[in-house]
Amino acid sequence: MVSRLNQLTDLRQSEICRAKLAPGKAIKATIDLMLKAIGEQMAAMQKAIDAFIAADATLAENARLLRSCKCVGPKSVQMILALLPEIGKLNRRKIAALVGVAPITSKSGSSIDHASIAGGRKALRDCLFMAALAASRHNPTFRAFGERLTAKGKPHKVVIVAIMRKLVTTLNAMIASRQTFQSALT
Repeated sequence: MVSRLNQLTDLRQSEICRAKLAPGKAIKATIDLMLKAIGEQMAAMQKAIDAFIAADATLAENARLLRSCKCVGPKSVQMILALLPEIGKLNRRKIAALVGVAPITSKSGSSIDHASIAGGRKALRDCLFMAALAASRHNPTFRAFGERLTAKGKPHKVVIVAIMRKLVTTLNAMIASRQTFQSALT
């Protein structure tokens, strides 16, 4: 259901772009009808996702725990619950590697390149990137972490990826310990 909601979101964005370039009123009218239908389907799919999470006690509790972290919104929660069922069951290194935010150093012969992220679940990583941006501005714990990295001269994108990893490992610890967000968990 989450994948379908994402598809509908992409489809709506495509139709919005087409509407801006529509050459006439007749074409714009058909696009508006399509946008209305997509909006209705999105609302129905969101309602189904919310009902599915509410009907399962474990999912509902996990959603409540995840939402206790300032910067993790409803879309992030449903993406995490849908695309990362292993959350709370793996250690911090494995969960970071599974999401694709673990630093991997490329080594070949005598040359060693800098570490970068690779693999993992791209749709989840994209969602967590936005959550990490919000966390870097609005969550005091993650903002302080980002400021420390920036003071050390790290580039902005490296800081955000580090916050993503810290966010994933924090959320994993919250689910594993069944505790809401606290500074002690980070």
